[in-house]
Amino acid sequence: MPVRKIKYCWPLAIILLLAACSPKPADDAAQAAEALKDSARYLIIHTARALDVVECGGGSARWAVRVAADPQAWRIDLKQVKDVTLGELERLEYQAQQDYPIVPPLRSGPELGVYRTTGYLVRIEAMDDGDLHMIIADTPVPAERLMRGMAVHTLTAEVPDPLCVQGRHDQVKGPSRFADQFRTVRHTLAAALPDVDEGAFLPGIPIEIIGIGGMDQEKASRLIELELHPVLAVRIGRTGA
Repeated sequence: MPVRKIKYCWPLAIILLLAACSPKPADDAAQAAEALKDSARYLIIHTARALDVVECGGGSARWAVRVAADPQAWRIDLKQVKDVTLGELERLEYQAQQDYPIVPPLRSGPELGVYRTTGYLVRIEAMDDGDLHMIIADTPVPAERLMRGMAVHTLTAEVPDPLCVQGRHDQVKGPSRFADQFRTVRHTLAAALPDVDEGAFLPGIPIEIIGIGGMDQEKASRLIELELHPVLAVRIGRTGA
């Protein structure tokens, strides 16, 4: 019996094979979503999701204070924003160290104030508690100088993740009236710093920042640290006169 010749078998087979191996639209979308999740922009906006944070706030007993969802938060007057330098904030920190041997359980002293200051953003980092951690210096110091403590004045500023306001195991019962500001600040930073190497030292980006005072206990020295925690607003590309 003669063998029948099939002229178009191989080209058809190749086409079918290529079609089977080509990425499907769903696969493309999944890969794009995964790439976005790994990007610095996603990390800045969605810290808790990007890091798979399961213990928002790290179990801090004062987490309600740190996200301004505590019973005393109503006393924070946004109409009384105090313009201060980083040096003046450090003097407020020193005064807090004299007034409080340990961090008080309730909102106290400088934590009732809202402060506006300017400087240079020299580091931004996503933290395991869901916060976006920033270091502000009064000069655009190189990384090696900052590591050696050679900047004249520095400030720690934290932006909570709106998804983490309730803390670990929903320990915070009330909402934060500033949750929308947290979200806006994160989007502002992500838009201004789309290609930033998260966690790395930056060359010094001019920034204006508004935040509520927050006291924390330094682990090594046990001294009170005054931060801006939470941050309520930022403007990139702006410093004081």
